[in-house]
Amino acid sequence: MPEELIENNMIFLQTKKEIIIEDRESQEWIYLASYYNAENNVAQSLIALNEYKNVKKIDNFAKKLKKIENSTNLELSEKQKEAVEAIQKHNVCVITGGPRNRKNYHHKNNY
Repeated sequence: MPEELIENNMIFLQTKKEIIIEDRESQEWIYLASYYNAENNVAQSLIALNEYKNVKKIDNFAKKLKKIENSTNLELSEKQKEAVEAIQKHNVCVITGGPRNRKNYHHKNNY
């Protein structure tokens, strides 16, 4: 495809506000406007959430978590404990890893 045709269409799409062209580190990055705006909205929401006062923080968290583990007969893996602690410490926490990863927790066997 001729470079001029691509350039003309990019200008057309930018004029119609269907794409966003952003200069980053001496490169042009091109985004579909709907995706760019959606990601921008999510980022702004995360920033706003992070700035709120943390009203859910639990005192003596480790002790209370251990008590819950004992009373429910469920033992969290170290990574799961880290995730739960991060959630209670911070207003915003992104946790990756799907529910398929069941090897990260197990019930304690008492028999």
